[in-house]
Amino acid sequence: MIRYWLKMKRQEIQLKLTFYTYINEVIENKKDLCDLIFKLYISLKDEPIEELKDKFIESLAKIIHETAPKEE
Repeated sequence: MIRYWLKMKRQEIQLKLTFYTYINEVIENKKDLCDLIFKLYISLKDEPIEELKDKFIESLAKIIHETAPKEE
């Protein structure tokens, strides 16, 4: 009986650890995504609607190149 209880507790802890790790990763990715969206907004806020698509792609590429790790 005690072995069964300990086994179930161990599985419960592993499940919680997996779940909380996943939530932490989602929060970290959300933070990065919010930063990216904010940078895009800053770079595009004064653009006319006609030029918005081209400027959006250009700004997104610029931000990606700036934040990408430098390879040598």
